[in-house]
Amino acid sequence: MIEQVLEIIRSRDRFAITSHIRPDGDALGSELALMLILQAFGRTAVVVNRDPVPQRYRTLPAADRVQVDAALREEYGAVFVLECGSFERTGLQGREGQFVVNVDHHHSNAKYGTLNWIDEKACAVGEMVYRIARTLGVKLTADMATNIYTAVITDTGSFQFESTTAETFRMAADLAENGADVAAIARSVFYSNPITKVNSMMVMLNRMTLDCDGRLVWTTITQEDMRRHNCMEDDVEGLLNFPLTISGVDVAVFFRELENGVFRVSLRSKNSIDVCAIAAVFAGGGHRNAAGCTLAGPFETAKNTMLSLVKSRMNGVLA
Repeated sequence: MIEQVLEIIRSRDRFAITSHIRPDGDALGSELALMLILQAFGRTAVVVNRDPVPQRYRTLPAADRVQVDAALREEYGAVFVLECGSFERTGLQGREGQFVVNVDHHHSNAKYGTLNWIDEKACAVGEMVYRIARTLGVKLTADMATNIYTAVITDTGSFQFESTTAETFRMAADLAENGADVAAIARSVFYSNPITKVNSMMVMLNRMTLDCDGRLVWTTITQEDMRRHNCMEDDVEGLLNFPLTISGVDVAVFFRELENGVFRVSLRSKNSIDVCAIAAVFAGGGHRNAAGCTLAGPFETAKNTMLSLVKSRMNGVLA
C-alpha cells in the first residue's frame, strides 16, 4: 500500500495535511514531519488543523506554520489525513471533491479515504511517515527527525506499549543519529506541564474510585472543575495513564464532561481486555489497550452505561 501512497506523492504537486481535533503528539509530529518531507521532495504542502497546537508541542519544528481553520479552502492534489479514524473527526469542512489519503494504525479506522493505508502493526503513524521519507529517498533533517521521534515517543508511551518492537528502537536510533534531541523532546513533552494540568490531576485523583476488587478504577472531571482551575483541553490529556499504574488495576475509565453536557470517555487497559471493542459499542475506537468514545449525560447515566459494559467484559461476559 505504501507504493500507492508514494505514487500519489510522485505524481501530484500540492498537498494538504490534517489530523483529528485536539491533536496529540503522534498527530502533530506526523503532520509536521510529512509536510517537511513533501517540501524536501519539491512539493507544496501545508498543515491545516481545526484546533491550535497545544502548548506542549509548540516548540516542535515548523509548529508555527500550522494553519488553524474550520475548512479546506482550496482544492489540492491530495489531502493526507493522518491518525484519524474518520474524516468527521478532523472537524473540517471542504472534503467534497478532494482526493483523500487516509494514513492510520488504528484497526478501528473507517477506511474513508480515496486511498487507505492502514498498518495496525505500526507503533505510531510517525513510523509510517518515517517509512515514506526513507522509501522516497528524502534525507532526514534534524527537524524531520525531531517531529517523527515526538510522534513515536508519545504514541508508544515512551516505548512502554506492546506496539514497541526491536524495529521501533532501530528507527529511534536512526532518528537520534539524524538530529532528534531525545532529552530536549522529553523535557518539552513530559516535563513542561502548566500548573493547570497539575490541578486537573489532583481533581482526577480525588475523584478516583476502585471497583471490582481493585481491578477497575474510574474517575471524572466536570466542566465546573475545568472552569475553576482555568483548564484547557490539553490539561486533561494523558491523565488516565497514572491511575492505570496502580498495582492490580486492569482497566481505567475516565469520564470528562464536555460543554454540551455529553461525556468523553477514555479507556485504558494493561492486559488482554480489549477496550477498543468496548468503545466501538458506542461508535468510538482506538487501540486494543487505549480507546475512547462519547456518551450522552447526565453523568450517572453515562457512568452506569459504561461501567456496566466494562464489568461485563472484565468478567468474560459478552454484552
